[in-house]
This record gives sequence, structure tokens and C-alpha cells, in this order.
Amino acid sequence: MSFDRYQRQIILSELKPEGQAQLERSSVLCIGAGGLGSPALLYLAAAGVGKIGICDFDRVELHNLQRQILFSQHELGTSKAVTATEKLARLNKDIVIVPHEEKLTPENAERLFNQYDVIVDGSDNFDTKFLAADAAYKCGKPLVYASILGFDGQVAVFDTPATACYRCLYDSAPTAHVPNCGEAGVIGAIAGIMGSIQALEAIKLCLRPVNKMESLAGKLLTIDAKNYAIRTVNIAKDSACPLCSKAPAVVQLKADLAANCSTWNNSILIDVREKDEWAAGHIEGAVNLPLSEIQAGTEWAKKFNKNQEYVLYCQRGRRSKVAMDIFKQQGFEKVSDIPGGYQEFMQIKVAA
Repeated sequence: MSFDRYQRQIILSELKPEGQAQLERSSVLCIGAGGLGSPALLYLAAAGVGKIGICDFDRVELHNLQRQILFSQHELGTSKAVTATEKLARLNKDIVIVPHEEKLTPENAERLFNQYDVIVDGSDNFDTKFLAADAAYKCGKPLVYASILGFDGQVAVFDTPATACYRCLYDSAPTAHVPNCGEAGVIGAIAGIMGSIQALEAIKLCLRPVNKMESLAGKLLTIDAKNYAIRTVNIAKDSACPLCSKAPAVVQLKADLAANCSTWNNSILIDVREKDEWAAGHIEGAVNLPLSEIQAGTEWAKKFNKNQEYVLYCQRGRRSKVAMDIFKQQGFEKVSDIPGGYQEFMQIKVAA
């Protein structure tokens, strides 16, 4: 341990030499080295976290530089994971930095997560955020989440089974289109603020064996940087949560959906999307029964055998759960749905 390097934090009563030694024994995996990941990685490396993993398959582009402060113009076109590793190694030669030049997928998530103590989610899309949340919960790893858009940011820690998880806050990805930073824009400094808070929360989690400090576990911190409106709200644990409830709907990472396809041979696939969505594309062999028709009355139920097995799906997985509840209310016991819906099915089909 280099006392000179870390003296300003070692003198804190919350750390002391034993706290610094604990940081050196700890490991953090950062998903993404972008707007959130850049400041988080810099502060984690500077603080002396012993092992830092960087999971990013992307390359540095000019429009990244406005907020992704790890990179410069001279590094355009280079691997973010590799370039970030080189930069952090120059910042602190005493720690281990591991680049993972790969996209986080259901196939590799558990392998990656099980190598680290804490997971920092610096991703910028719903699919990765839900995957990171599901994998972290399954692996028993604390997850430090954040998202940014415009001048706004939010951050939370999803930690023990006793506190709320990400799906208690957002049970599934939105069915309507939500603009991302590329469409709606983002001010670079809000990425720096939220990424720095993520680093701080990750450091607190690493220090737990020697000093348990209050964290954002079970809480959501939101910042409106235009008006400096800062709020912290408690996240209620959802007894019907699809991930952490006593009867979870998410019992496997979504890639395992591909393995389940073979079990549908004895089932009837029902697409509960509307007719225009069905016409645009659907799973071969499925029949169309729109949710609007299911909700309008019970005539539809007379057309189906209650002893038959049914698998319902929609676009992303939310409407199929509503339809599944109505099916069960009508006495259909052998009914399930496709987590992630048609969109997830097609992604897995293409990947296969």
C-alpha cells in the first residue's frame, strides 16, 4: 500500500489503513466505458480498488468526447475497453485492470459477474440494464445503477434480497419508444456527476467488510440539473416483482429462452399484440388474439380448450402478463408467456 498516494482518504475515519487495504482486496466490474463509466472508472482506479473490469465492445467516436472523458481525439476508432485500460494503468500502476472486449449478453453475464464483488451499470439502453439487473440478482452481486438524459440523472443501489431490486422499480422495458441520449441529447456534466456518485457507492460497497456506511440501497436519487432539484425516494419492495418475489417470472436469463423453444411443440402460441403488429411479423405457427379483444369480454374463451397448454407473447413481455392473468381468471391453468416477448425471441433467433 502506498500511503503517499492514498493519504488524503486514509486519514478519513471511515477508511483508515484497514479500509484502504480492503479496497485493494476488492473488485468492481463496470458495464460500459461511456458517459457514466468514464468518471466512475477514473475515481475507482484513483481510489485504489484492487481489480477493475471494463466490459465494452464499442469503439471511440468523435461524438463520444463531449461526455466520455476517458478518451481524446487521438484515440478515435480504438477499442474503448483497451484504451480505458491503458489510461487507467497510467493513472494507477498498482491495481489490476481487465478489459473485456465483448457485449454483455445472457451467455456471458454470469461468467463475468462472478469474477467481481460489485457491478457498476454504466450502460445506455434498456436491454442491457435489465440483463445486468437480472444477472446481478442471480449471482448475488450488488448493482450500482444510473441513467442520464438531457439534464437529468438518477442513481440507485440494488443490493440484498431484503431490499428492492431493479424490477421492483421498472418491472419490464417500456413498450412505447423512449428517446435515448442520441435522440434527446445529454449534457456531459450530468454524466460526470452521476458516474462519480456510482463510483462513491461502489467504494462504500467494497468497504462493507470493515465499515458499513449508509448507501443508496433501496433508494433512488434523482437530480434535475437545470433547476438543481435533488430528491431521494425509497423504492418499495414489490411483492409481485417478476425478479425478486416469492414467485418470480424471471427465473433464468433471457438467452435460455432459446432452449425452451423445443418445449412449445405441445403448446399453442398466442400473439396478444394488435392486428397491425401481427401483420408486421410474428412467430411461425402462432395465432393472433389481441389483448384488446381479451379485455373486451369472454367470448374468446369459448374458442379455446382449457386442458390445452398455451404460451402467450406480445412485443416486449408486459401485455402478455396482463393477458396471462385474464386467461387464468377464465380457468386456463396451463398458460405461460415468453419473457421479453417477440422482440427478445427475434434477437435470439438472429443470434442463433
